[in-house]
Amino acid sequence: MVSFAGLLNAKGMAEEAVKRAEEALEICKNHFPNDLSKLESTHNILGMAQMSFGELEASLENLKTAAKFCEDLKDSSGNLVSHYFNLLQAYSRTDQNEQAEIYGRKILEMAGKGTNWIGWTLEDLEPVFVCMNKQKEFEQLKTTYI
Repeated sequence: MVSFAGLLNAKGMAEEAVKRAEEALEICKNHFPNDLSKLESTHNILGMAQMSFGELEASLENLKTAAKFCEDLKDSSGNLVSHYFNLLQAYSRTDQNEQAEIYGRKILEMAGKGTNWIGWTLEDLEPVFVCMNKQKEFEQLKTTYI
């Protein structure tokens, strides 16, 4: 059911994706309450669907929960960078620029030079730094990672 919700979201059916992901989360909580990996994935898919649908505050809560589960799992597959990137985007969309900066910096520290994560993160961080009147600091950051 989680994969189906992700597919709906990718197809631009965010409202239906939110509904399906909420159902999946309830099932997951009831049947797999101790499986952090399943809970992480389900919260992430729900958060992404909510972000697509414009439910930004609810999205933030689910994306933070997914990242927390991933941190608890000490994930080394790159999922944590992905969760942090989702949080960077959600925080920037809610004009919580300080939080967006924190997650952007975490990504830059974790991702290796030359990876797509660096470029994507810098691209999303630039307007955040502009809003905070920190263009010079952004240019220094950019120079460090490119």
